[in-house]
Amino acid sequence: MTLSNPSRARGLKNWYSNATNGLKLTLDAIIAEVNGLVLSGITADSFFSAAAYTGASNQTPSVLPNVNTYNFTASGKTVTLPSAVGEDTIFDGGWYWFFNTGDYSYTVLDNDGNELMIVDTGSSNILVCTNDTTAAGSWRLISASADDTQAIIANQMFS
Repeated sequence: MTLSNPSRARGLKNWYSNATNGLKLTLDAIIAEVNGLVLSGITADSFFSAAAYTGASNQTPSVLPNVNTYNFTASGKTVTLPSAVGEDTIFDGGWYWFFNTGDYSYTVLDNDGNELMIVDTGSSNILVCTNDTTAAGSWRLISASADDTQAIIANQMFS
């Protein structure tokens, strides 16, 4: 098998595979190059990241992953989003999915402490950043239960 990109105009590397170097080496090199990309201050990690938390403390993450799974072991807990300004993981059009795998609902707050949504037990919600020029940001809520096969647009704007 041979994979090649003979055009040097698209990049500095000529990607290829042959029987002597193997496809794995080529894929490792491509992954390393993609992981090193920076687009207007957004790194490859900005496009997908995940975090999970289990415990009884309110959470204020320093970065906002794309997938956020919380299992709070006490009621009345909150997740306060980091500032939308200057945060590489928050950008206009970015989608941030919140799952609740615990026995208690939790509330997601913007960076100013305003309630954006409540994530009920066994459900998930998506926040879409619509403006990242203030610490609080502006957000659109897309909500779905764990059983939904399609997300339902809630048409709620937050600012």
